Amino acid sequence: MISYRKVHFVVSLIFATAFMLMLGASAFAASSDFNGNGRDDVIASYDYGSSTTRIWGFSSNGVSFAPQPAWISARGAFDAGRTKVVAGNFNGAGADDVAALYDYGNGTSRLWLYASNGATLTPTLAWYGPGFNASRAKMVAGDFNGDGTTDVAMLYDYGNATSRIWLFLSNGTTMTPTMAWYGPGFDAGRAKIAAGNFNGAGPDDIAVLYDYGSTTSRIWTFISNGSTFTPSLAWAARGFEAPRAKIVAGNFDGSGADDIAALYDYGSSTSRIWTFISNGTTMTPSLAWGSPSFDANKAKLVAGNFDGAGADDVATLYDYGSSTSRLWMFASNGTTLAPHQAWASGTGNWDSVRSKIANSAVFLPRAGVATGKAIDVNLSTQTLNCNQTSLDEVDEGVFRMTGHSAFMTLVSSGRSPFDTPTGNFQVYAKDPVADMSGFAGTAEEYYVPNVPYILWFFGSYSIHGAYWHNDFGNVRSHGCVNVPVDAGAWIYAWAPIGTPVNVHY
Repeated sequence: MISYRKVHFVVSLIFATAFMLMLGASAFAASSDFNGNGRDDVIASYDYGSSTTRIWGFSSNGVSFAPQPAWISARGAFDAGRTKVVAGNFNGAGADDVAALYDYGNGTSRLWLYASNGATLTPTLAWYGPGFNASRAKMVAGDFNGDGTTDVAMLYDYGNATSRIWLFLSNGTTMTPTMAWYGPGFDAGRAKIAAGNFNGAGPDDIAVLYDYGSTTSRIWTFISNGSTFTPSLAWAARGFEAPRAKIVAGNFDGSGADDIAALYDYGSSTSRIWTFISNGTTMTPSLAWGSPSFDANKAKLVAGNFDGAGADDVATLYDYGSSTSRLWMFASNGTTLAPHQAWASGTGNWDSVRSKIANSAVFLPRAGVATGKAIDVNLSTQTLNCNQTSLDEVDEGVFRMTGHSAFMTLVSSGRSPFDTPTGNFQVYAKDPVADMSGFAGTAEEYYVPNVPYILWFFGSYSIHGAYWHNDFGNVRSHGCVNVPVDAGAWIYAWAPIGTPVNVHY
């Protein structure tokens, strides 16, 4: 498969500590014939922090990859976290180039073309789009109008399950957008996309792996006539969960039409690569490789003709932890894939923690898509935990909840028969200080002035500071949850009204 029809895929590397996203170094990667030698290479951009980035070309000799720098941004001028990248022969010259969609914020984006001379890259502005939000776009590259130069296609999410595909046609210098497909009832958030010549004729097409929920998925091919796309069902199955798959496209069996390869996560560090072989109309899955000790969540997938033989291959950038990564080349014999190590970073030299591939465009895992706070009161252990939760997007449309205890303290809850009620509540009001009294005219009558840091969660029950005793860790109160005064101050400042409160044994 010639390079201008190749699907190009991107790796994004982001660092995280604890549960806060701290940009240290990140990367995206794509496969292309960057040096024009007839074998596909891997292009990786590395984020050195402070909005400083380098693009590295990992040149293939057919067996291994050798990295060399191709471009470096000015310090503070290029934030990899704002960028989606694809690769292709955008100017029609010998070597493949890079196209970067950059998010300037406030719904403004630009498409930059990084032209290759076979060794280095030179950026020029190819398109400017006010009113275009890059975070809503999924980007692929291919020769969609069949003129010999690579173009860009973007699946754009308009919300409310409405999507459009825009073609950015290249004239070798600039790109002009035109709408190629409109899809009401199509949720871009459920789609994973790749580009290739799936019908084996004319211009390049787009394939979409779509998640219908309930472990049901379908592959749709969007066939190009040079200006618009027509979707056609290529494969459907129950028992296949699209969120567990990472897809790339290539001519894996060496025949006329391009195919799909899916790295599928079976859990417990067990993974398989399935190739969905195209006959020009439909796709038939075939097991190409499997391992009981390969964690798909640690792998970033790219495809290309890395060994220069007839069929396209797969490469994975695998995270070994401790800022150590390796590139594995999965060489295709037309039916199966055989892995071998093609590059090793060495310990501490390349950190791919929290990195993902999103088809042919960089996907940046997003920590804190939604964040939350919750108070957990354990009456058995007489402890209170302030839990901080984060909903993280770890792949496109794939979310994972993480959490940690931000603060813990001993408490004194209600003694019998004044047991603290159990259940799921929420903070409905707060008082910085108030007088408290109860059980007037009985042996249990009390009056306590200036009770500090009160969080009301159920009727007259609250969490509050207690200055009149130091018996925390034992039941003692008339039903409220007593905490030390300094702990009460911390909880009061941390928990807004509406914070869930779970009281249990």
